[in-house]
Amino acid sequence: MSAQHEMKEIGVGLCSEIKQLGIKIEDVLADLQRGIKELEYRLTIKLGMLSIIAVGALAALVKLL
Repeated sequence: MSAQHEMKEIGVGLCSEIKQLGIKIEDVLADLQRGIKELEYRLTIKLGMLSIIAVGALAALVKLL
């Protein structure tokens, strides 16, 4: 086997591995985006609850004073 042939085989193998890594990176990015979206929803709900509590506390203070 010639050195050029070996280099070509190595190059083909590396290209294949690079493509697989690209696919894995895309999968990880998709998982991260889903996780961030889920956290965004949870934070929105918590902020809404805190707003409701603040309005309720303010209404109670206005009634007392």
